[in-house]
Amino acid sequence: MHRAQHQCFVQQQWQQQQPSWVHQQLDMRVSQFQRARFIATAVSRRVQESPCGGCASRGMQPQQQQQQQTQQQLPWYNQPHPEQLRDVLKLPPFRFQTVVHQEPAILGFQSDTLSLTIEALAAALHTTKQAVVGILEERPAMLLAPHEPVEVLHQLADLLQRRSEEAAFLLSPYPQLLALSPQQLQQRVGSLAAVMHWPAEQQELQQVTSAAGVSFLQLLVAPVHRTQQQLEALATALGASQAACALLVQRQPHLLQMSPAVLRSRLFLLADTSGVSCRDFLQQLQPEQVRSLSGLLLLKPARLAQLLDVLGKLLTERQLPGSTLVRLLLQLGSSHAIADAQVKWLALQSLVRDVGSWRDELAAAGEAELVVFLGVSHEGLAQVQYLAGTGQAVQSSMSLAEVVSCPAGQFKQRFGPEYVAWLAGGAAP
Repeated sequence: MHRAQHQCFVQQQWQQQQPSWVHQQLDMRVSQFQRARFIATAVSRRVQESPCGGCASRGMQPQQQQQQQTQQQLPWYNQPHPEQLRDVLKLPPFRFQTVVHQEPAILGFQSDTLSLTIEALAAALHTTKQAVVGILEERPAMLLAPHEPVEVLHQLADLLQRRSEEAAFLLSPYPQLLALSPQQLQQRVGSLAAVMHWPAEQQELQQVTSAAGVSFLQLLVAPVHRTQQQLEALATALGASQAACALLVQRQPHLLQMSPAVLRSRLFLLADTSGVSCRDFLQQLQPEQVRSLSGLLLLKPARLAQLLDVLGKLLTERQLPGSTLVRLLLQLGSSHAIADAQVKWLALQSLVRDVGSWRDELAAAGEAELVVFLGVSHEGLAQVQYLAGTGQAVQSSMSLAEVVSCPAGQFKQRFGPEYVAWLAGGAAP
């Protein structure tokens, strides 16, 4: 009962984000451990300096008397008990010895205190006790400042613009980040921001890091100096600036692990189709197009050529130049989107066949309109089917682009219960 009450109290302290109490308790344990170690050292020296005749008369060796006197001087909570601590951490002997070697003060913990600390940290970090032990192995000194991993979690949650629970879930593959001290994390984020040409202002930086999400964590885990070297090599291979290359890998850090020559061959295919050099191609792209390009560069050149061919055949009657096809590919963004666009484009052509104004609009669509029509949602197709099938296409006075782009809620509000009943009847595609 006493243990359960103490554990509940410790968890309440963590939930109230008052790590100072736990820190104070651990400081007290460390000071007790240091005092006990001082006593043991003093006793050891006295035994070594004194004659051992009395020891022999009692049938004891000097080393045995030293251990006995040391244990008599040590308080009960500082008696040697490494096996109990190892059982709490559930570590094999050699890994436990490594932890103790890095931070001997861990031997000053009672097994109950260590267990409660691990449990409290697991609750505060929204993770498991096994994960906390993994963080402890990365930086054993964390036990002397258990509030630091919680501070690091909150800092990363702010950068990701997520709740602590969500940030902890995203961090689960990267426990080494929680082993950093708050100061180390700030230094690493600052260094990474400089290499990636991110803004220094905190609010603007949060916009970048939150948009990058897991990719930001992947970049943060990697050594910053290695990231800088990889960006320099990529910029040289592509003939582009490091800022452009940083934007390219911001959403796809895996590109940094690929050969710059391989990436150049893939980029060259798109640039050559557009009729420009790799450098000019990158300079012409908008930031969102660069992010889309980063995903396409994960595809092999043969696959990229196939996607461009699919788009060309889909719009064959328009005789679009290669630069337009590349921009459409960047707008759609992935091979899955291209396959989806094929089906939706054919469905859209079929739906507007009997509506003259919409058919003409689709036939005369420019590049911007094609992006809208190729990326039409299932709700947009249902709205076109409803108006065309019920004869309300002309009465609505809405263009085809307006219909496919109209939010579902707004469309339901405009066309009322009839459209809702039509949807419920299963007429939608």
